[in-house]
Amino acid sequence: VTNNPELQWRAACGEIGLAVLPDFLGALSNLIRLQDDYPMSAEIWLVTHEDLRHSPAIRVVMDFLISCFEAFKV
Repeated sequence: VTNNPELQWRAACGEIGLAVLPDFLGALSNLIRLQDDYPMSAEIWLVTHEDLRHSPAIRVVMDFLISCFEAFKV
């Protein structure tokens, strides 16, 4: 039993366990989705230091990360 997603993924790939994983990890291997009936969600926060939140470089990274996660919204 672990709460580490990488270890869960490795266990599932090594055929020694089941795992609740995000779609993008399942897509990296030949894992089989067992449940589609119970969609899961999690709250994810993107935070930065107050002094950096208006930095153009930080904004570019934040926008990129937001776009990556938008693709997985249900």
